[in-house]
Amino acid sequence: MNENQHYIFESISQYVKMGFLSKVEIKEAIDDLVMDEDLEDQISSQWITDTIDSEFKILVEQSKLWIHPTDNEKLERVFDKLWTDHKIIALHNAGYTTADGEGEVIEVENKLRSKGQYSEGYCFYHEQDVERVINNGDRRLFLAYQKIENEDDEVTRQIGHQIVEELRASGFQVNWDEKPSSRIEIFDFNWKKIYDENSNVFVHDRAAQPLTKPQSRKFSEIQYLLPADSWARWRDELNKGEFKDEICLFIEGDWETTDLNLDEIKDELGNYVFLILVSGDMKCSNIYCKETDSATGLIILGSLEAENMLVGGQQIYICEDLTVKSCYWGDYNHGDLIVNGAIAIDVFISTDYGFNLKRFKENDRVIVNHFFWDEEEDEFPRWKISGLIKEDCLFEESDVEGELYGWNDWLYRDKMIEHLKAGEPILRQDTQIIEPIVEIPFLFKSEGFNNEDFQRMRQSVLFLDNMPLDENGIKQSEKIEYWRGEIFKRVLVIKDVVCSESIYFQKGTEYAILVNYKEVKPGLIKGLLNKGLSHQLSFACRDLQGDDQEWHIYHPSVAPLKFNELMQDNWKVLLHEFSEMEYYHLQFQEKVTIGKIEHILSLPVVKEKYSGYYNEEEDKLWFGETCYTFRQLHNERGKSRRISIIHDQSTDEEKVYDFYHFDIAKLKSGETVAVLFAQDSDGFEAETYEVSISNIAKFKKALHSFAMLERKIEKLNTEYLEELKESEERRLKAIAKIPLAIPFKTIEFNGYEFTGINLHQANDLLKDLKDLEDKEYLYDVFDNVHFPNDTGNGYFLLADEDVVMPALELDVEAYGLVFDFNILGFIFLKDLTLTSHLKAYDADYSPALIVKGNLSCKNINLSGNIHYVEGAITCEFLYAEYNHGGLYVKGRLTADCVVAEDMPCYFGEIVAGAIVSDYSIYGLDSILDEQGNTQKVLNFYPDTHFLQDVLVPEVLGDETWGLIWPVDIETWITEGKSAIDRGKDLEYRTLTDESIVARFDAIFNHKLLADGPYRIAVDENEYTYTRFDWNGKQYREVAYRNVAYFRHQLRILHSIEEDTYTAYLEYKDRITNVVKMRFSSTLTDTFTSTKAVKHAFYKAEQAFLLKQTEESSK
Repeated sequence: MNENQHYIFESISQYVKMGFLSKVEIKEAIDDLVMDEDLEDQISSQWITDTIDSEFKILVEQSKLWIHPTDNEKLERVFDKLWTDHKIIALHNAGYTTADGEGEVIEVENKLRSKGQYSEGYCFYHEQDVERVINNGDRRLFLAYQKIENEDDEVTRQIGHQIVEELRASGFQVNWDEKPSSRIEIFDFNWKKIYDENSNVFVHDRAAQPLTKPQSRKFSEIQYLLPADSWARWRDELNKGEFKDEICLFIEGDWETTDLNLDEIKDELGNYVFLILVSGDMKCSNIYCKETDSATGLIILGSLEAENMLVGGQQIYICEDLTVKSCYWGDYNHGDLIVNGAIAIDVFISTDYGFNLKRFKENDRVIVNHFFWDEEEDEFPRWKISGLIKEDCLFEESDVEGELYGWNDWLYRDKMIEHLKAGEPILRQDTQIIEPIVEIPFLFKSEGFNNEDFQRMRQSVLFLDNMPLDENGIKQSEKIEYWRGEIFKRVLVIKDVVCSESIYFQKGTEYAILVNYKEVKPGLIKGLLNKGLSHQLSFACRDLQGDDQEWHIYHPSVAPLKFNELMQDNWKVLLHEFSEMEYYHLQFQEKVTIGKIEHILSLPVVKEKYSGYYNEEEDKLWFGETCYTFRQLHNERGKSRRISIIHDQSTDEEKVYDFYHFDIAKLKSGETVAVLFAQDSDGFEAETYEVSISNIAKFKKALHSFAMLERKIEKLNTEYLEELKESEERRLKAIAKIPLAIPFKTIEFNGYEFTGINLHQANDLLKDLKDLEDKEYLYDVFDNVHFPNDTGNGYFLLADEDVVMPALELDVEAYGLVFDFNILGFIFLKDLTLTSHLKAYDADYSPALIVKGNLSCKNINLSGNIHYVEGAITCEFLYAEYNHGGLYVKGRLTADCVVAEDMPCYFGEIVAGAIVSDYSIYGLDSILDEQGNTQKVLNFYPDTHFLQDVLVPEVLGDETWGLIWPVDIETWITEGKSAIDRGKDLEYRTLTDESIVARFDAIFNHKLLADGPYRIAVDENEYTYTRFDWNGKQYREVAYRNVAYFRHQLRILHSIEEDTYTAYLEYKDRITNVVKMRFSSTLTDTFTSTKAVKHAFYKAEQAFLLKQTEESSK
């Protein structure tokens, strides 16, 4: 090989290794080179062809040993990702120089702009960069970058950062000094590339390439092309390559096919296909699958056009537009639809299927002629869908067993797919959606006015039987009144009094007519026959405007025409409306019964998951835009049982809700029935009212909504019970795997030698422990929330004798051992005495403390779990914090101060100098019932102090929502310090019989009380200041009442005649609001209740002083 041949050979070898030109293109380039160098006599055309073929074969053989992905393959993915994720144009081998590369970028940008798109930047390398990597052994590939028409260095720098981040994320070593003028260097680039006609094509233009048949690819090979928010991509990235080896079909460019059955997609070797990716547009007659639990996914980087789509069990992701000429039915929650572009569908049906509801509701580039969505419907009447879908594609009424849960209960999927396979439509050609008319029985003799029909109204079921007499012993009347447009109507009767009927019609504010019965005296003959009073019809009319607004006798022959029209037209309308009211009243009585309400409230899924009616933090049951809440019998406000259905009709501009309350209520007649209530504004404190049967539209929707709840809740309850069963089975299997063996017999902890026991042994000791009312069990040691044991190395520490130690900190681990284990709890079978402190591990989680004897300790700080003491607790200071824990003490608490901040604490008896909590402390009180027997009742214990009245300043935090709580208390007590300030007035000694006189006088002599009792309301609390007479004696009273949750009141009563001041703590019945329990004392007593009353008086006094200041400033 001479020098010239060697030169041409090197050029051929370089072109082949670069991998950007085909054999034909290389031949053309070499021919031009030979001609330019005048080497035609030395270099033959055949030699050139043979050399190109040889070099290609050598490279192909070498490629068989390459490790994939190669650096070139990784760079192609990075370049594609720069466009798909960042809209940065990224070009391979862009010209021979930087200027050439910039020219090619501008050509691509112009193509994009012709399609209404713009780039956010560009990068490229050119041919000289490739030559340097291949020939010089430099192995550094340089990338140029910028943004078209940009002069801002910060924008340039940002583009560089995005490119570098993607390169590094793909494993490249990169050098870049962040200067906008510096190119990006990729170090140690090992160039390995074979010609591929699409490898250097900008990803956005690939759809324009010639059509190719589907190619089998591993998911890892195409993953970088998928949209970043597609389910397959983010799930694979989240789980670090979960789908990397899944088989996918990849279609380069546009794809047009007939039917696509997503149940039967396999590659050439018969392997199941996980995903189909089309890089261009797709046209298809029909896309369908029977299996909606799991089927092949479909991602289109362009647009999709189809006749029908019956899908489910996969994600359908369309990067541009979706057009479905007939029907799109998505079924089951294992599938969803994402479309980034415009949507045009004739019939769209979603049955428990995912899609962008907001776009559909707001018509955001969405055109759908017929929209069916399960969550939006109260009912699923067949007529709504049978007007669109072919009759044989629907099940008959007789085919549907039980309740309907969605539109898919009507849709015959197999038959629909059968039609599609035969090339037949599934939609009717003669679309006709006609709602069946409800036949309302007409209850009256005729539409003209007559005496019989008038009296029929009094006999209506709309009026109650057995109405009680009013306070004056007079029979009560009942009425139905309502507006329809500008006409007001009223029907008034006394159910068991003949001729008590009265009707009243009024037009706007113009004129009215009244029809009733008048008593008339008997004539002479009837009088002789001892006939009593009789009744005759009376008609009266009047104008509501002008000078004469008196009632006048109405007679059709002489009355103005307007009164005749008002009477005749509206009497006829009233009869039909009355018939409709009776019909829906009876429908409501039949469909919404006490039994049905009680049944729904008793379902496990309702009782255990959705009965926190007044608790905003607890789960609420939502189906679509409708919320369902449930109020059980024993609720915290003592209200009746209720099911509430709230339809959310809010817009971006305002919140709008439509309320339906189905209450079990007692009527005035004494009968207990289901009653429909509503409210006009949001919130628990909003006024509710009984819905009048005249509001037919409300009753119709109430019936529909209740029926929908019945259908959905039964299905939900079945699923919940199945979940519980499966969960319990898993739990039992997990428990069976917990080892019985213990890696240690005893262990020294805090200077005491504990016995180690496993969860099975701990369960034997704790499983029977209950709360103070013996209602609920406290411990399930196999519960992984309170006793986390994922690693299987969790154990309890047991002490079976009296224990005395300086302190106990409930650590989760034992340190300094040759093996690791987690401490789940400390169990003391006898007394525990600590000379310094007891501290939980953390507010979120701590091992549990169980003491079967007495607990004695100076300072106690508990949280993070359920803690139990069967005996008594004696301490100086007890602080319980956060709702991840609870404290149950069967015996007496004796403490100088107990503070509970959002952690419930229950005591068999409380003897405390000070109590501070947020409604979190409860104690058992002994009372005598009506038979004289002693009963134990669990009561909430109100505060006796503010925290700043008791503790040293160093442990007081900042005020939050009007309260101050401890801060850094753990550090304080672990140092053995006392948190209580002994110099403060813990006993309220300043508020005695001597000081109270002046303070009462200052309140009751103020002008605010000049007109009588005075009330100040603060949230759900109220303060009252009252003078009153009782049994001939005069009294003054200052009281605090909680009117919402706990229904208690604290008051000081001054008997003026006896000149005594008595403190009362009283608990009220939640339903009747009557005092059911009272604790009284003098102001010199030191009972907990006495201090609580004094504290309440102080707050009432401060509220009054604040109100005085406000009034003075006006």
